[in-house]
Amino acid sequence: MKFRVEILKDNANSTDLEKLKKLNNDIKELDVLVEELLVFQMLDSVSAPEPQPIDMAALIHTMVAEIYEPYQTIQLELDFPEHPVWVQGDANQLRRMLQNLIINAFKHAHGKVRVSLEQSPVTLQISDDGEGIPEDQRQRIFTPFVRLDSSRNRQTGGFGLGLAIIQRIARLHHAHISVTESALGGANFKVVFQSSKVARSKRRSP
Repeated sequence: MKFRVEILKDNANSTDLEKLKKLNNDIKELDVLVEELLVFQMLDSVSAPEPQPIDMAALIHTMVAEIYEPYQTIQLELDFPEHPVWVQGDANQLRRMLQNLIINAFKHAHGKVRVSLEQSPVTLQISDDGEGIPEDQRQRIFTPFVRLDSSRNRQTGGFGLGLAIIQRIARLHHAHISVTESALGGANFKVVFQSSKVARSKRRSP
């Protein structure tokens, strides 16, 4: 479909080009939906990852450097310990979880996002100053294909799979995810890792 759209563009007038642009956007949405469905199904069938030591502070810094450029109008505050913060798990899955949570915060924020990390137990919190999530809807948002009927949800679209994927990744890493009201006024997503014994035994040498 992408190939045929590109071919049709060569001889299209301005009206047809606009229609082809909309069609191309529809194809991109289908790509995203298929990818999310595949990831969601994969996470449902895999076992817990082999424990590897992951420095969450370093992983977040890397992720922010990769995704922040389109959201530079949003003030970003990072609150980390000076030393590495270790968990055990799969780096690719944790990267996906962080990417989804941080981009989600950027999309919903009016002007500020805060990412904080604590140890004992390892706790990740990502807050925004957006619309927030009503208390009676905070459990539903982790259900596949659920999209809230709120301005927070309508502004950003999506298929209702992102947070369900995040929850499955958290469970595979023996972590619990929840959402509350943020001190910034929007939503605060909190991930608590219940065990990091393997990771602690493999700390970097000073």
